[in-house]
Amino acid sequence: MTRGVVMATGGQTLVSRRRNSSLLAPLYIPHTEATTCVDADPFDGHVDEDVVEEGRQLFNNFVYERVKSQGTEELADVTVLTPAGYANPLWAKTGRELRIMADEFARTTERQRVQEQASQVNTNITYEEFKDLLSELFAAGGITKERIVVLFFFCSDVAIRSLQRGMDLFTRVISWSLSFITEFVCSWVRSHGGWNQVMKSPFKTLPRVLLLASAIVIGVGVIRYVSR
Repeated sequence: MTRGVVMATGGQTLVSRRRNSSLLAPLYIPHTEATTCVDADPFDGHVDEDVVEEGRQLFNNFVYERVKSQGTEELADVTVLTPAGYANPLWAKTGRELRIMADEFARTTERQRVQEQASQVNTNITYEEFKDLLSELFAAGGITKERIVVLFFFCSDVAIRSLQRGMDLFTRVISWSLSFITEFVCSWVRSHGGWNQVMKSPFKTLPRVLLLASAIVIGVGVIRYVSR
């Protein structure tokens, strides 16, 4: 497998499949400065259980805080599915670092564009389609901390939107998001020293870096996964 590139069904990269498909529009990926990119195979299959659990708790708390901030009536039910709090004080510290980065990204115009595109995703897609959708974010240039933040926002946007259609759909989106994070992100995090090490490094807020992170997600909003 080529390092730093997500492989799609049939052995093709998502970039190659998009290029050869009549259904998938080509993505425009602007030039950007190098950030914390992959320097080891992030999909080697070896994931530390603590890294996985910390990743799950980071995402669950991220979703919980976003749902709470919107004052939804389903907060009590959401708490059961995405319990608030951390099992480890160090994980809680990492969660605070993530929150700082999320707040910084939330103030950008790219954040608004990601939210707009998440609102167009067809919530009737399959897990394989959802996985392909998220994989686009890392298809060119590999994984970075900035793209992980965008991933959390995009997944939580889709989850919160699905909550309006019922808890079953919300549960499904949360489960799919956690599966993707476990399968495609946690190995990279482990190879870079764990969530705490990744999140405490400087967050790249340069417009071109954020544009690259969001443009890849935004590009999928006009393909077959858009709501009809």
